[in-house]
Amino acid sequence: MHNAAAVLASEQFRRVVSDNCEPYRDSALFLAGVPGAGKSSYVLRANSPFPNNLRVLYEGQLSNADQAMSKIKQAIEAGLAAEITIVHISSEQALHNTIHRFHLQGRGASIEAMASIQGRLPDSLRDVHERFGNAVKLHIIVRRGTLDAVLLHGWRHLPILESEGTYEDIKLKLAENLERGYRSGDIKEDAYEQALGKAPRDFTRRVARERSRGFER
Repeated sequence: MHNAAAVLASEQFRRVVSDNCEPYRDSALFLAGVPGAGKSSYVLRANSPFPNNLRVLYEGQLSNADQAMSKIKQAIEAGLAAEITIVHISSEQALHNTIHRFHLQGRGASIEAMASIQGRLPDSLRDVHERFGNAVKLHIIVRRGTLDAVLLHGWRHLPILESEGTYEDIKLKLAENLERGYRSGDIKEDAYEQALGKAPRDFTRRVARERSRGFER
């Protein structure tokens, strides 16, 4: 299912990028960041600073350099001005947000995925910059605790994304925070298990019951 969704998303991206029926829409915005950073909230805000000439908004992960460059290359070859906006928060806050979102919506994120995305994003973006130079603009929205978000412009700010450490550093930090929250009772068992990348037990039991009644998922 995930692969099918990715194929459909890629095809939709290709079609939108190549659609020149409104020539004044000549820019592409790539929005990324660790799960729980608030990317969707940023997109849904009524006063989000999206330019009127935006043709495509890609909200996804750019931590894989090959995939990131493929999408950006498509946009540039279609004659679009490409810009990247990263929403950056601490890994601890991201974990708190994804646990909260899991309880509200049933949609969380594993600490493996979070560490991989946040820890590998800086190197991937560095590869993008080496490949395309200043043809691609970089913006970073830094959200720290209760402080107002700070918007930074330019590739010189890229090292800020490395402030959370490497993939290994972030994975260890998230694992320690997750374990501490679970032992204190602040993180419930189902949220704990999904953060470890396991199917929560109630979901597993529910599927088993439905299968025993003749259903297959």
